[in-house]
Amino acid sequence: MHSGLYIFTEDFSQGSYYIDMYGALKDSLNSLYGEPASDKIRSRGDRDLIEMLDSATALSLGYTGYRTVWNTSTTDIYLTMDSSDYDINVYVEYRQKGYEQPSNTGGL
Repeated sequence: MHSGLYIFTEDFSQGSYYIDMYGALKDSLNSLYGEPASDKIRSRGDRDLIEMLDSATALSLGYTGYRTVWNTSTTDIYLTMDSSDYDINVYVEYRQKGYEQPSNTGGL
């Protein structure tokens, strides 16, 4: 599989800034690739607890993660935002469809 990954290294003091950045990236990707094939906020933990928290806090604590996916004829594009140990990560990954690894990869 051929793929490329863009990792955003901004270091904001509040989770809400990451959510704003994610929204801006999603808008940009929507303008390039159209409406996404899926757009989800995933829950990782007690739903009742998550519902009591604002979205920025739930993200910062790692209780939620965001993923939006676009599909083109040649590429799948993933916009992802998640958190681990209070460190929020935002990245865009491009994966080429139909790529076949060369069978002979040994030696030069």
